[in-house]
Amino acid sequence: MELRRDDQTPVTPQPAPRPVVPDLAGFLVRLRQAFSDFDVATLCGLHVAPMTVLDEAGSTWLADADAVRAWWEARVAGYRAAGIGEVRAETLAHRILGGAHAEANVTWSLRRRDGSRFCRFHATYLIRLDGKPRIAFAAIHDERRNWPDGETI
Repeated sequence: MELRRDDQTPVTPQPAPRPVVPDLAGFLVRLRQAFSDFDVATLCGLHVAPMTVLDEAGSTWLADADAVRAWWEARVAGYRAAGIGEVRAETLAHRILGGAHAEANVTWSLRRRDGSRFCRFHATYLIRLDGKPRIAFAAIHDERRNWPDGETI
């Protein structure tokens, strides 16, 4: 029991409230489904603006929601033009980084409608946890196009 300084009234210490941990697994399932469906509206809702994307083209600053939408629209248009028929999340892993952020790692594989391999890449996401989870930073790395025969995916 502690005493308050102002009037010396005894105060029983209370345990610190436990932080609310958002459903990151559910968030990643929604991300996987939206990407598989090429659902630009849902994909945009899973990202915060402003945000940064780091990929083979370099670093892209998406300053507002319109920029996030334009980035996803261009990416989806490219995938459609390439005849992508299947997007698969091979691995989904995540961990909480303190109380405000989480890290997620996803290995994506994309196949054309005819079943041929298009690309495989890894993405590391920094996810803000204030409110609903949303991606604030995406690093797209280790991209492999047209995997050699025999490589398992």
